[in-house]
Amino acid sequence: MPAPPSRLRRLARAVAFAVVLGLPVAALTFLVRAQASAVVVFDQDAVAATDYTRDHPALHSAAIVWQEAFQARWVNLAVTAVCVWAWRRHGLGTRALWAFTTLMVAGGSATR
Repeated sequence: MPAPPSRLRRLARAVAFAVVLGLPVAALTFLVRAQASAVVVFDQDAVAATDYTRDHPALHSAAIVWQEAFQARWVNLAVTAVCVWAWRRHGLGTRALWAFTTLMVAGGSATR
């Protein structure tokens, strides 16, 4: 049975995943700020699609419920509960702390 990877190796892998998964988000952010024509057209089409929602009250109500249910405070509360559960139930303190810290940093940067 091979030895489990060291903590440094696991940390390096986690950082690499974070960078790889963060690059598309950073690229989209750049395109939005640069007002790339494709992004502007997509945005205008999305705004035009709201007319459909205005014409269908049930869809509007469902969208409002979805918006309320997935506000950051409720998502953060649920993820925090999962982190505490993973830490206490499965002894994954380091991973739970990493996930919780990532959540708090991401939530803090999203509100700026």
